[in-house]
Amino acid sequence: MTEIVGLLFAGGQGRRLGGVDQALIELGGKPLWKTAVERLEKHASFIIATSPNEPSWMPQADQVTFAPDPEIYGEPIGPAGGLLSGLEFADRIVGPGSILITSPVDVPLIPIGTFERLIEAVSDGAPVSVVHVHNRIQPVFAAWHASCLSKVRDLIESGERSMGQLVKSCGAVKVEFEPHEDAFFNINTKGDLDYARRKASIWFEENE
Repeated sequence: MTEIVGLLFAGGQGRRLGGVDQALIELGGKPLWKTAVERLEKHASFIIATSPNEPSWMPQADQVTFAPDPEIYGEPIGPAGGLLSGLEFADRIVGPGSILITSPVDVPLIPIGTFERLIEAVSDGAPVSVVHVHNRIQPVFAAWHASCLSKVRDLIESGERSMGQLVKSCGAVKVEFEPHEDAFFNINTKGDLDYARRKASIWFEENE
């Protein structure tokens, strides 16, 4: 059976939220980091969180391992660095035949079956599978075969930083999802947070 590693992108600094740590925002009675971890652990034998610095909530998450984002020339490179850390972990610790599934920490609602469908596409032979909704890809919601490590490393070392371009360059298969205004909605601004708080009870009731 293929081993699955879950990767949580946890590097957002919440600048547009006035410095609020997105991972600590509570919706549905729990912080967003916990909601994201619970989703991943349904599928993954290992879960890692990546960011430039260890998140403040890590002591509360015994099941999560911290993997710091690598830096290029002493500078952080954002989610691309987190992806590289995740693939290195999957290849080195779990094995070159493993699959890495990825998710950001600040998305309250994703459709049921999202990770199952992404994993299935890679299990069927795709090097990468990515969510496609509203006529665009969501590159932070993806499944990667660990064999993509060398290609991703080469692209990053050549200067690529865009998650969208990394997905495309590695030959991703798009996994189509029905349009839904709140699916894959992420919290970046105070307006987003206000909206999420108004909708939280409906979201979590529908997805229990």
